[in-house]
Amino acid sequence: MQPLDRRSFLGTSLSVTAGAALPGWLAQAFAPQDPRLDPEDVPGPARLPLVRAQAKLAREHGKPLLVFVVPKEPTPRRLHGQWLGTWLTTASANPLATIASCVPVAATVTDVQVVFGAVAIEGSPMLLLVDVAKFGEEGAPVPRVTSIATPPAPKAPDRSDFTAALTKAFGDALRAHAGELDAMAQLVRDRLPADQLAALQAWSAGGAAPADAVLLRAAALVRCMAATWATAVRQKHLDLAAAAHTRELLGKTLPGSLWGSSFGCGSEIAGADGKTVESMVACGRGHVPKESRRFLFFYTKTT
Repeated sequence: MQPLDRRSFLGTSLSVTAGAALPGWLAQAFAPQDPRLDPEDVPGPARLPLVRAQAKLAREHGKPLLVFVVPKEPTPRRLHGQWLGTWLTTASANPLATIASCVPVAATVTDVQVVFGAVAIEGSPMLLLVDVAKFGEEGAPVPRVTSIATPPAPKAPDRSDFTAALTKAFGDALRAHAGELDAMAQLVRDRLPADQLAALQAWSAGGAAPADAVLLRAAALVRCMAATWATAVRQKHLDLAAAAHTRELLGKTLPGSLWGSSFGCGSEIAGADGKTVESMVACGRGHVPKESRRFLFFYTKTT
């Protein structure tokens, strides 16, 4: 029997019964053991300044802005955070490098339209790619935005069906939006400070590895440089870059969201203040597959 992803099950089943009268014993069983630790009360930084800051950073780095869309409604907001968390934390080196070729931020569609103007966004996308090449310029036109739809809900316990579908959709959309890898790499190279480019070239020639932040900034360029590396060192260098991407993207807070962890019948949210908020429910033996234990918490309250 396949293990039950209890976090998704509870989130979906309880949302269906919202507003309906639950039997007293069931309501008590699924109620947080300490209501003061309700993770829904955990706030995060206001998103509009974060969207503007990340857009400015993306322009400086010659990258597209990648928006993790925060849904309005509670159930999709919770589920999308879970699924996108799995997508990020289980991505292998190549997909993670593709994600690293963009500058990420989590925001609502309304946030995007406030910052960039009346961009046309149809349907309910899961991700958006925004061209920020002229962001901040006076009289700049409304930027080009590419929407990436939400794949079908995962059926596999580890959500691998969902992550594979999203990886393909994202890769196809990124090529259509920003061009092939060599074009993206050239934009990054054109904006790279001379000392960082020199560090990459020295590393390519057998020197010390650049700082993680440089490998993240130059993700597209590193993938292009890999074609020139000797077979004996290519995989070693790519593994090192992948480790840097993991530390930079997963070891830090993704702007506009917080990291959470599921552990059966409870969860933890790492707050913006560095404190962890824990919520438990008395549900017996819960099970969350290892691949699905970290999730993006799309907060609704701001500090």
